[in-house]
Amino acid sequence: MRSALLLTTLVALAGCNPAPMNPSFPLTVKEANAELAEMAEAPKPLSRPVVIIGGYADPGFAVESLHDGLTEVVDDDRFLKHTVKADGFEEGREQLVAAVNERFASDDPDATVEVDVIGNSMGGLMAMYAADPDTPAPRLRIARLLTIATPFRGAKMAKGAPGGPIVKDMRPGSAFLAQLHRPDVPHRYTVIPYVRLDDAVVGPANAAPPQQTPWWVPNQPLALSHLGAYSDRRIVADIARRLREETPYTTEPRAALPAD
Repeated sequence: MRSALLLTTLVALAGCNPAPMNPSFPLTVKEANAELAEMAEAPKPLSRPVVIIGGYADPGFAVESLHDGLTEVVDDDRFLKHTVKADGFEEGREQLVAAVNERFASDDPDATVEVDVIGNSMGGLMAMYAADPDTPAPRLRIARLLTIATPFRGAKMAKGAPGGPIVKDMRPGSAFLAQLHRPDVPHRYTVIPYVRLDDAVVGPANAAPPQQTPWWVPNQPLALSHLGAYSDRRIVADIARRLREETPYTTEPRAALPAD
């Protein structure tokens, strides 16, 4: 009884303060579901292979969810689902490049075939590191990097959290992040960052490279913002439109993040 009352109160409070709509990403969950259903009626092929990379300590939930959602609207089997099983970014980079080369054979000894990458959380950083020109060949050749709640500027929760090398490298101000974002080596690919508001793990402002703003959507009532971002139908719908080479729902200029 007490739990039910608490739940009712939380739902009521959530309804009293509706989250803001992003003018540069004006899509509701209901609209996203309808759009995805319409896309599923006429699937389209991919322009290039797609690699889906999971986040830190994710046993595969994110990659499976994203794969299942996107294969409904894409008529193509050129997907690679990659779960990170490494203690550090160097080991993870080697595993990722090897997996891509095994799935999609490359004629270039220095690089994989060109791919689009969807990186959930830490997966976005792993892709960036695998594409870094200062790492040993072969490297990941990225056309577009689509990220979901990726801690480009560090994860808020990693600040004082115990953990191995990967967690330490994701702390704000780490040498690893400084290396990824060094100004003398610009990205040779397009970065498309997404995030949900109220992300207490990464922090919405950290979910885009320096000098960029992520495309954000309000979190849903009583939902876990970070852990559920990969299944957000609005984000999935926008990624789907991009993979189908259709006009995305997100627009430029990107709206600023709401004040905390």
